Amino acid sequence: MLLCTPEVNDSGDGFMADEREAAGAGRMAQGRRRPAGAGSHHAEVVLALLRAAGRPVRLREIMENGIHQQYVAALASEGLIARVARGCYASLRDDGEAREPWECLAAAAIRWPEAVVCGPTAAAFHGLATDEGPLWLAVARGRPRPKGTIGDRELRVREWLAPRIADGIVERLVAGIAVRLVSAERALAEMRELAPRIDAERALRADGIRLTDGSNIAA
Repeated sequence: MLLCTPEVNDSGDGFMADEREAAGAGRMAQGRRRPAGAGSHHAEVVLALLRAAGRPVRLREIMENGIHQQYVAALASEGLIARVARGCYASLRDDGEAREPWECLAAAAIRWPEAVVCGPTAAAFHGLATDEGPLWLAVARGRPRPKGTIGDRELRVREWLAPRIADGIVERLVAGIAVRLVSAERALAEMRELAPRIDAERALRADGIRLTDGSNIAA
């Protein structure tokens, strides 16, 4: 299982504000210092913080410990920590892999707490399907839609009426974060409902056509 890493979020969920705030605080506290590698004091502080947390940690939390964001970015670039979402980092296991196979869902829950994991992604989480392709989320109609990608996986976002977003929902802990997703029974029903769309997208991908907007496939 590959670690999922979101890239861009302009959905108004606060992460851009977090990073702007963190950047301002970091410039004041650290100035224009050069990033240091694994042997630096800053690296030791970041690694200790992430290991102690045992979950994805927001950049703002790291910078509250006096670490500039460029040091954090350097550690991620060097493969010493995992960037599981924009402005969200986690430690690695001893073998260098991600701490949690589904840590991308934890990162999504941090970024979009109102969203629900649904469709093929929920079915895969419940062990009912293979985890591949886009990551499927649902939000209540009228709420901001998650945007961007998670690693090499695009997002597919469904919009539901408020009663539906609360029906048949279960909560599971992933990397210490509460993740909301549809139940196994509902995931199977959604797989049947979405089958024509999923098959159509697979056919497009086979022809080398890449969908860039989740609304093209999931309404």
